[in-house]
This record gives sequence, C-alpha cells and structure tokens, in this order.
Amino acid sequence: MYMIEADFEKYKRALSKELGLSEKTREAYLRDLRGWVEHLARYAKTSKADSATLRAFLSARRQTGVGARSLARFLSALRHFQNFLRQKRLGAGLLVPITTLKFSESLPEGLSVEEAARLVATPNEAGFLPQRNNLLALVLYLTGMRRAEAGNLKLRDIERSREVVEVTGKGNKVRFVPLGDAVKTVIGDYIILRHEFLGDKRLDKGFLFVNKFGGKLSERSIDRVILKLGRERLGRRVTPHMLRHSYATHMLDAGADLMALKELLGHVSLSTTQKYTKVSGARLKEAYNKAHPRA
Repeated sequence: MYMIEADFEKYKRALSKELGLSEKTREAYLRDLRGWVEHLARYAKTSKADSATLRAFLSARRQTGVGARSLARFLSALRHFQNFLRQKRLGAGLLVPITTLKFSESLPEGLSVEEAARLVATPNEAGFLPQRNNLLALVLYLTGMRRAEAGNLKLRDIERSREVVEVTGKGNKVRFVPLGDAVKTVIGDYIILRHEFLGDKRLDKGFLFVNKFGGKLSERSIDRVILKLGRERLGRRVTPHMLRHSYATHMLDAGADLMALKELLGHVSLSTTQKYTKVSGARLKEAYNKAHPRA
C-alpha cells in the first residue's frame, strides 16, 4: 500500500530548506496540506485519486465553513506539493489535476472614521496592559501593519527614530512606514511603563509589544486584544485585519495616492491595493446619493 504520509514527511524536510518561501508560507502550506494527506491516506486504500476526489474534498471543506480564499491558498500549496512529488517520482496514483477556483474579491467590513477614533482613544485605566493594548490598536490603525508585522516590531526600531518605523513584511521584504502623531505622543510613556512592567531585564526579548514573560505578543493574543477593545468601546467585533482595511480605505477617502498606499501596505501587486478603490468609490457614491438634492 502506498504511504502518502511518508512522502509528506519528505516534503516537510525539503520545504524547510527551500529559500524561496518565507517561514509563514511554509507553515501555511503544511497546515493546509495536512488534511489532504490524511484524506488521501484513507482514500488510497481502495482506489486512485482523480479530479472528483479533489472536488469532493473542496466541497466538504466548504461545507464546514472554510472560505473560498482559504481554499484557493490550499490549491496553491497542493500545486507545490505535487510538483515536489513529480520531481521525486513519488505519489503514483494520487496526483490529481488542480481545479481552478474563482473566489470573490470581497473585503472585510471596516470601521467608520468615528468608530476608529473611539477604538484608539486614550484609555481611562492606568497601568501597563491598558497602555499596551491601546498602543497596539493605534499602531495597527495608524500604520496599516499586518498583525504579524506589529508583533515582530523591535523596541530598537522605535527608539532609533519615532518618525518612521522599519517593518519586515511577507517574504522578509522591508519597508518604511511613518508613525502618526498620535503614536509618537504616547510611545515614550509606553516604553517607560514597559521597562517597569518587565522589571528583570533578563526577561526582555526586545519586542515592542510583550507578554508578561517579556516575549513578543503572539498573533492570537493580538487578536484577543483587538477583539476585547472592539467589544468594550464599540460593542462590536473588530479584528486586526479590519483595522488594516480601515486604514487603507480612510487613506483613499482622504485622497491618498494609490502607488504610495501600495508601498505603505507592503503589497507586491498594485491590483491588490486597487481592491480598496472599490470600497472608496462606493462610499463616495453613497455620500452623493445622501447629500445631492437631485440624486
């Protein structure tokens, strides 16, 4: 019996040495492929795999609530995995034609300018954690960073210059993002509180946003912080990506240049940034319909 699990282990080892992929991409590929490999391990006991096998797998994933974008990412990972199997002359009977999957370019719901202002307002509570959480929301909304990028920020990057911060994005690409005045006015006080909170400097790993052990704040913790702030201050669900989305649309609404926004967001392709023009245009049309007497 063909052992797809054994070949998946070979793929994992090979993937760890591939320089063209970032660590996050490798992790995502392995996470996306694990379910497929388990599916094939069961399926290979009775017959070969084909296009119908893949369609059935995708359909089952969709029924469990997996979004079209996640399925498209899985197909990208599957292409990479199957190319490896072909190169190594592995996977006999289990290589399938890859389906072309079309998915919606819909964007996550964003915040209004007023909601964003309420979310990042100066907290009434004293102490390190409220200040850390508030600064995190400020940084995400006023710079448009991804949550992983904010989590990886080093203290030295901020202390070196409070005008611009160096951000390492997808594929380890570096860009420079200006800090808003609201960030600059609070970050000095936060850094003092941060040192006091950690106490023993041996715990300090050098990250701007830290947990109680001095390590960087995980992406899951960042999600929890923003979700908590959203419920407390707005009475609604808010995610870090919603803040990035709000940053982009609010910048365009205010007349920002599309190419400049592309660089600020760290997009590789201009077409990715252009998605936000649809939202901005929709807002202008809505404002026109509400305000113009003959609309």
